[in-house]
This record gives sequence, C-alpha cells and structure tokens, in this order.
Amino acid sequence: MNRIFNFLFPALMLLGMFISGFVIVASLQAAVAPISPPAPVVNTTAPNSNDLVAQGRALFIAKGCLVCHRYDGLAAARRAMGDFDFDDVPTLSNLKIDAAYLKRWLHDPQIIKPATTMPNLHLSADEIDALAAFLLPNAPRNSAACPVTRKTAQVFVPPAPYPQVAPYGNFWYGSASLWLMLPSDGTWAQLRFGDKMFWWSSGYTASAEPKPALKISGKRLDGNETFEISDATNAYHSDFGGWAMLTGVQVPTSGCWEIRGEYHKTSTAFVVQVLP
Repeated sequence: MNRIFNFLFPALMLLGMFISGFVIVASLQAAVAPISPPAPVVNTTAPNSNDLVAQGRALFIAKGCLVCHRYDGLAAARRAMGDFDFDDVPTLSNLKIDAAYLKRWLHDPQIIKPATTMPNLHLSADEIDALAAFLLPNAPRNSAACPVTRKTAQVFVPPAPYPQVAPYGNFWYGSASLWLMLPSDGTWAQLRFGDKMFWWSSGYTASAEPKPALKISGKRLDGNETFEISDATNAYHSDFGGWAMLTGVQVPTSGCWEIRGEYHKTSTAFVVQVLP
C-alpha cells in the first residue's frame, strides 16, 4: 500500500501543478484581452429650425433683452420681469438687417459702435445662432442668379498670429497679401445702409502705416451702378489677431455686387448679394 501511495503522490502533485498553471495562464489571457469598445451612438436627428428659433426666444428672455427691447408676443414676459422706469425702447419685431451683421453685433457690440450702451453678453457661437434665428426667422437668401463668393474646402488660412478661423461665423477669403472675412451665406444686406469692412495684410501695423493705401471699388453685376472708396483707417481687436485695415462701405443700391480691394499692387475681389 505504501508503495502505491509513494508512486501516485508525486504523479498527482505534478498533475495538480499542471492544472493550476493552465488556469492561471487562461485567467491572465482573459484579463489582458482587449475589450471591444461599445458601438458609437449616432444622432440621426436633423437640426430643426423651429427648435433653434425656440432656443433663441428663450435666450432673448433669459439674457434680459426685454429690459431694453420690445418684441411682439413677449409683452407678458416683459411685465413679469418687473417694473421699468423706461418704456421708450427699440422694438425688434420684424427686424430688417443682415444676418451676418447681427451676429457680429451680438458677439461684440462695441467693436461696431464703441459708444453703444448695449453690453457685451459674452454669448457663445450657438447662442448667437439661436438669437439670430429668433430675430430673423424669415431672413431672405441670396439669389441663385448672383454668383456669390462662398466658402470652399480650400478656404484661405491666414499666417500666424492671425486666427485660423474667421470670427463671427464668417470665413477668410483672399491671400496673405490681402484678405478679408466674408459672410457664409453670400449676403451682406447692411452694405445698403453702410457697414464697416475690415481688410488684412500680413505684417500690417498702424504704427508703420496709420492710413493704409487701401482702395475699394465696386460694380453691380445686375445693373450699371459703381462706387470707389480710397479713405481707409486702421483698427485693432484681439478677435482679429492684431491690426487690420478698416473702411466704411455703402453701396448705392441693393443687387449683386462685385467688390474689389487693392493694396500695394495686390487685389482681392469677391461677389455678394446686397439684399433690399
């Protein structure tokens, strides 16, 4: 009996060690095996313009816009905010301005009108889009017959230190020698009433050239009107990455306009629809 035990005990020990080793290796392999990531959740819901208008309406109330402005249909909301000492405030119902201009204004009113009492609300890009959708729910689009300059896949990117993406929802257009920012939808209604137009040239500074030799000309592609401007000044803003050249532009009539900037033997031209 002792002989059998002495023979089987070592064999059983070896078998147990083998089985234990197999279990440990299998456990380790399971522990380090890569875990497949969960399938991504795809949002198939299309953006709803009505939702954006509703968001803008809620923001118009939440941001206190009704304190200084009126809007049809929001009289009760204004009364609920309290009694005000002033009632002679602008009405923003049926607003007729360029959407790109409105977005620039909402982003930083002081850069457009330094003496304005409108505060900078430090709105995000999404909030600006929502407010613009609410205030301009029926904003007209550019005519298909006007070959407006649009953003392309090969959009111009300015050299450092200028921002790679144009502010206020616009896009950069031109070359390092002369460029500007253009509205994404190809319309610029505010030009009918007069608007600031900023231009850039790599390395331009106001100290070196306080009155830049910038000339602006325009011709109406669906009419005979033209204009020329040679009076330019300078501007500085952190959103611009530094110095820019500035001129005021007011086209004679609405229509399809080709506008050209010329600066030190370099020119950049674009086409916009100026809505009535």
